[in-house]
Amino acid sequence: TNVTGSDITGNIGASPVTGAAIDVTCGEITGTIYGADAAYTGSGNVSCYKGTAPDNTLVGNAVLDMGIAYANTAGRVDPDFVNLHAGNLSTQTLVPGLYEWGVDVLINAGGVTLDGTATDVWIFQISGNLTQAANVSVILSGGAVAENVFWQVGGGAGATLGAGAHFEGTIMAAKAIVLGNLATVNGRLLADSAVNLSANTIVKPAL
Repeated sequence: TNVTGSDITGNIGASPVTGAAIDVTCGEITGTIYGADAAYTGSGNVSCYKGTAPDNTLVGNAVLDMGIAYANTAGRVDPDFVNLHAGNLSTQTLVPGLYEWGVDVLINAGGVTLDGTATDVWIFQISGNLTQAANVSVILSGGAVAENVFWQVGGGAGATLGAGAHFEGTIMAAKAIVLGNLATVNGRLLADSAVNLSANTIVKPAL
């Protein structure tokens, strides 16, 4: 779903839900929308949409790939950090590594900084939900890049980014991803149930 006014750089895909359920319009995306059928209507302009049989296969395979990536991330063992700060990352600076939380993870006032180089990787295994407060940021420093940051979210509510928040990295959620009004993302949003947008700016990382 989408509240009109989003600005997306990259591709969107949804399957097996019908293309009619995709609310992003062609005027809001620099890229292609892929669907499981030809039912997308958008704003009446369907030039950005691909829903023929080969496209159905492509987006279906992408869904399977997301499942493989989620299982790979969730299944990694020997974390460097376990239940760090009891899940409250507000004002914290995190070095590269594998992090595991058996609780909800919160990013409140002050945000969180990921400090490392362009080759460093952060993997966050979150059994609970991920919640980012309004108008706070995930900050990359020291040359860190969004394509090397992965958030695996297993909670029933999924990932929620507050209004005006800024987020970095790829979210892989077992349930939904919900973005508040005017939240921005440098990364990818991959969810098993739904991605709900509200006049958001989303930019796919370089890789």
